[in-house]
Amino acid sequence: MSRAYASADELLADADIDIVLNLTTPQAHGAVTLAALRAGKNVYSEKPLGVSRSTLSTCSAARFDPLLSIVTVSGSPFCAIAFSK
Repeated sequence: MSRAYASADELLADADIDIVLNLTTPQAHGAVTLAALRAGKNVYSEKPLGVSRSTLSTCSAARFDPLLSIVTVSGSPFCAIAFSK
């Protein structure tokens, strides 16, 4: 089933969406990941997850639901970082 959304907020409000593939620019990764986590979505993001330690800490702390995960992957198929509780 195909769907189009007028905004990221509209997509994040969709209860049928379980995971967000974050392919935004590196400067936007943290904000998009944080918004998705706050909406109760799992996140798979290109690296870097954030451009500062503050962003990383905020994203890590935003995982209120112990079932939510953040995965960030580098250009190498052998390098992945997963955050989960």
